[in-house]
Amino acid sequence: MKKFITIVGLSAFALTAQAQENERGIYSGRDAKRFKHMGGENAEMEILKPHAGNVTAELGVTGGLGNTGLNLNNNAGMLRFRYFVTDDLAIRLGANVTNEFEKTNAFGTGVNDGLEGTLKERNTTVLFNIGAEKHFMGTRRLSPYVAADFIIGNMSAHATGDNANSNAVFVNNYSFESKSMNNTAVGFRAVVGADYYIAKSVYLGVEAGLGYTSTKFGETETTATLNNVTTTVTTPSTGRAAAFAPSIVTGIRIGFVF
Repeated sequence: MKKFITIVGLSAFALTAQAQENERGIYSGRDAKRFKHMGGENAEMEILKPHAGNVTAELGVTGGLGNTGLNLNNNAGMLRFRYFVTDDLAIRLGANVTNEFEKTNAFGTGVNDGLEGTLKERNTTVLFNIGAEKHFMGTRRLSPYVAADFIIGNMSAHATGDNANSNAVFVNNYSFESKSMNNTAVGFRAVVGADYYIAKSVYLGVEAGLGYTSTKFGETETTATLNNVTTTVTTPSTGRAAAFAPSIVTGIRIGFVF
């Protein structure tokens, strides 16, 4: 809900600015060329938007004005770069890395009272997206665009237990290691968005998209040792899963032009 309110507020601000700038004829860069008929010195004001040859870098922003943070863990694009081939066409590359770790203690009961075990779990996701972005006229500060992305990624899960099983239940003289390394995801995404330049080479942006993602699950290998007897079991792939859904691609973004 907070993201929605923030996006609506930014959109309203951008639209208000667009209306004011249209009235005054304030345009520059590629937009000035399309508004020559407006004339006047306003069309020669300092360029705020990027042009051919520029590179942009951006991060996703979470929270509000009093609780702002940076986020690299949402929808394969929280860290993103763009290269402007022309004034209104850019190639984009995004990256998302998520690494989650959890440690759980297991305690013995009865004859094992006072003994302790541990379960450690780590899940890692690495996603990349590459695509193209087409910008439209907008205003001196507002740059609306449409884009398309190809998404590819890998997910892995690793768990180890020492006197504990995978459910964090204490088991004396037991240890295990489980690896699931070959989970791959591919997908496509179409988005609409806008950048609003709050100063020269500094902008805020929003995106919303509709995408399809297919995930193929790989094998899982588990090696367990109980009372010094070791066994290894390989579990076949459980298949694949697919999703087709709309999303806020990166919430609010802050970016810089180089």
